[in-house]
Amino acid sequence: MDGLRVNEHVAIPLAEIELKFSRSEYEAIRRDTNVFTDVAAARSSFPTRMDGRPAVGMFVSGNFFDLLGVTAARGRTLSEADDENGGRAVVVLSHQGWE
Repeated sequence: MDGLRVNEHVAIPLAEIELKFSRSEYEAIRRDTNVFTDVAAARSSFPTRMDGRPAVGMFVSGNFFDLLGVTAARGRTLSEADDENGGRAVVVLSHQGWE
């Protein structure tokens, strides 16, 4: 199986593998790994609408964008503080979603 290298991390196409972990399992993998520099979590995409237009959303962990080396053109991306229970909901929009 060929993966894509992104900032020294390996991304495996979701079509090739499907793994499901609980939050505690994800946290244990992230804490105990000595293979990767970090691990992020993502939950499958879901259809939604923005201003009446079809859109696709995705739930990701607070370190998702940092791990990929992605920054925001405006505002901010997610942070690990956004993973805390009871925190405020945060949305990161793509440029296309912003227009």
